[in-house]
Amino acid sequence: MPRPLKPLPLTDTLHPIGSMAGEYERNTRKLDEWAAKCGDARARAALRVWERNRRLPRTRRSNTLPELLTEAWLTKYSPVPWQAQVELVFARPDFVLFPTDAHAWVWRVQGDYWHSGEYEEREDAAQKAELLATEYRADGRARRISRVIDLWESDIYASERVFEEAASDGIA
Repeated sequence: MPRPLKPLPLTDTLHPIGSMAGEYERNTRKLDEWAAKCGDARARAALRVWERNRRLPRTRRSNTLPELLTEAWLTKYSPVPWQAQVELVFARPDFVLFPTDAHAWVWRVQGDYWHSGEYEEREDAAQKAELLATEYRADGRARRISRVIDLWESDIYASERVFEEAASDGIA
């Protein structure tokens, strides 16, 4: 039985060294679709995150373009430590940020289609209340979730300003 190949290192370009032509074409199509939604530079940053994360288990990686854009911004600019796709008993927040040793914030990336509607709004409100009543353990510390901030897909596509406002919402 042949040994599995080790993942190839990523370069500053969009594609791993020696990637196959089919994968290059898929990534190029993906990049073109994403660039139409959020601009070329941000689409390239999202694709780099996607390439880096695809080796992670599905439950531990950002999978949608708005999540990838959020993770790309956090990787580059976040003033505080953070984790992606955190498992809680009742939910899996997209991102948890740690502004202090005692507090954690949850950033939920909300799709305009999937989180619009009366039922979804009630479910999201109930989940938010439950999150705010939760203590999250990370690095051997218990932190109370003190903020739940919803980042909407259309706002994420429109501008990185949504991240700056969410980050400054409680830091300042």
